[in-house]
Amino acid sequence: MNTDLTLISLLPALAVLCVGYVTHRVMLSLSTGIVLAALIASNFSPWMALKTIVLTMWNNLQVAQFFSITQFWTAGNLFICLFLLVLGIFITMLQVSGGAYAYSLFAKNKIKTTAGAETSSLVLSTGLFIDDYLSSLTTGAVMYPLTDTKNIPRAKLAFLVHSMACAITILCPFSSWGAAIIGFLGENGISETINNETLIVANPFTFFLHILPFLFYSFIVIASTWFIVRCRISFGLMHKFEAIAKSTGNLFGGEVPAADKSKNIEHNPHHTTLLEFFVPIIVLLISVFSGFLYSGNWWGLGGYNSLLIALQQASAAAALFIGGNITLVVCTIFFVLRQRIEIKQLPNVYLEGIKLMFPAAVVLILAWTFGDFLRNHLHTGEYLAGLMLNSVTITVLPMILFFAACSICFTIGSAWGTAAMMFPIVIPLTLTMVNAPSQPNLDQVTILFPVLGAVLSGCVAGNNISPIADLTIMSSLSTHTKLKNHVHTQMQYALPGIFVTGLAFLLSGFLIPYGLAVTIIIPLVTAFIMNMLLLWTLSKRCL
Repeated sequence: MNTDLTLISLLPALAVLCVGYVTHRVMLSLSTGIVLAALIASNFSPWMALKTIVLTMWNNLQVAQFFSITQFWTAGNLFICLFLLVLGIFITMLQVSGGAYAYSLFAKNKIKTTAGAETSSLVLSTGLFIDDYLSSLTTGAVMYPLTDTKNIPRAKLAFLVHSMACAITILCPFSSWGAAIIGFLGENGISETINNETLIVANPFTFFLHILPFLFYSFIVIASTWFIVRCRISFGLMHKFEAIAKSTGNLFGGEVPAADKSKNIEHNPHHTTLLEFFVPIIVLLISVFSGFLYSGNWWGLGGYNSLLIALQQASAAAALFIGGNITLVVCTIFFVLRQRIEIKQLPNVYLEGIKLMFPAAVVLILAWTFGDFLRNHLHTGEYLAGLMLNSVTITVLPMILFFAACSICFTIGSAWGTAAMMFPIVIPLTLTMVNAPSQPNLDQVTILFPVLGAVLSGCVAGNNISPIADLTIMSSLSTHTKLKNHVHTQMQYALPGIFVTGLAFLLSGFLIPYGLAVTIIIPLVTAFIMNMLLLWTLSKRCL
């Protein structure tokens, strides 16, 4: 492609938005963007475009590194994809073994109130912080037998499951979300190794830790969800559903219940104890955390670094790969020895688990590939920087990026796809706007912390309200809630939080000159208070 940056570099991103809006198919929209970007990059030569797509996708999947003895531990992207597949097997094992069923029976006997049942859902979601898919699928499947006994509408449970899953996971560096973001940072020029592709000299993991306090929407939605549960906030369509459930016992808003798609999964509800639920989850958490320490060369596992330095230098992707595989082996042996899963069942369990997460892995590969084209072939970020320098100030940039990311994610239904699209645009854009020096360090680009925090907050917010997002669909399926009911109730409860988060980022932009602490604390506290008042007012109007 000609090195002169033109409007044509925006076309692939616009194509992704348009196709996603019309078809509601994430893979198709990302694939369309990739094909168009490849055609533009190759001067519309079909053969060169195909060759570029295959090569770019191959490089982003990092298969060559995976089969190399010397570069094996650098195959972070493939590690993340493999972890997603292992996670699918893990979730399927919990269901087939009866572990999830045993937990639901235990909770049913111990929890006596509506608020207690809803609170237990929030606690379980928090404990499953390692992955939002794990959280939404497991919490919904485990909790609905309990919440049914308290006449809690399925739409309410779907809201609790969906609201907490992504918001919790993105706040944990030791999670699939953390690994993906750290990977996006590394792919977009954040590196300790100085070369021609390095934009900022920093460790991607350390960089992510600096972004965490600016994930305003996650903090706000978690606080508001707890506030809704503990203070019995109810309004809109959810209030109607709760009134119907209380008076008639119908948990679906007076409609015919949605089909229970989990009935085709055989599970072992007999002679199953809580060990089948808690042991696998504890093994997973310990294994992944140990993977972080091992990849960071902690002295306790044969390395030479202290605990803090090991965590700073750890590879999240490698940790998930190590922890996931250890968990898979241990849990397979555990369930077979406990006679909860028969050996002859294992091939089908593994296959069903892989099928569960395979689409997510494909979306991630497509997102990486598309981001690579925007960053390295079309230089879309540099072009946008030139367009926006004279029309947008750094003060309002965080707010604009929050609503932009929210809108994109709402349209295409993929938080990771949105992040992959925006990172290669936003990072060079911001560096150009602030006239950053060549290859700066962290102290010289602190403005990127609220900027990227706004992007990621927008991804989570858009994911919370998108009718085609994976988590929206998974939360609906795991709680056996009709999708339209979940989308409508979820959106009504999420919009106040999205509104105040936008105001928080606007306030944060004005406070940037006064230091990072002020930029975090004042906007966040203000947003908390405003959101609680909004929710309380809406609830009071329904009384």
